[in-house]
Amino acid sequence: MHIVEIIAKENAHRLDHTAIAEPGRQVSYGELLDAINATSEVLANSGIRKHDRVALFCEDGIDYIILSLAVLKLDAVIVPVSPSYSFDDIGSVMELIDIASLISADVLQEYESHTSVSCPGLGNTELCIHSRKTQTDPPPEYFE
Repeated sequence: MHIVEIIAKENAHRLDHTAIAEPGRQVSYGELLDAINATSEVLANSGIRKHDRVALFCEDGIDYIILSLAVLKLDAVIVPVSPSYSFDDIGSVMELIDIASLISADVLQEYESHTSVSCPGLGNTELCIHSRKTQTDPPPEYFE
């Protein structure tokens, strides 16, 4: 059982209660779970798959939590990347950790290929997914 399933199970009786709050915005457990499900579907349709290493280049907040949980729901791996990083720092992280996708709120001009996707469950409904071919995939037994 992964974290999204645990959140759903533990809060099934109180879906209308506040799950997350930030200044100017709050999300109930029901809204959180709907947003996670919608976002994970968009990410899966964009090519993110099980065991991919996915960099999140986003500010902290409710959308970051939803994105993180959506990535985890796909059994992919979250790699937080600080918004304060330079392009060179981001490139180093992507190479070192062999990132499959970088998700950002804005198009990063340094990356030629990206997909813009709409995620209705997020406050910032437009995301950019910058994909790259990974160098290595761990053998399947690594994940057992």
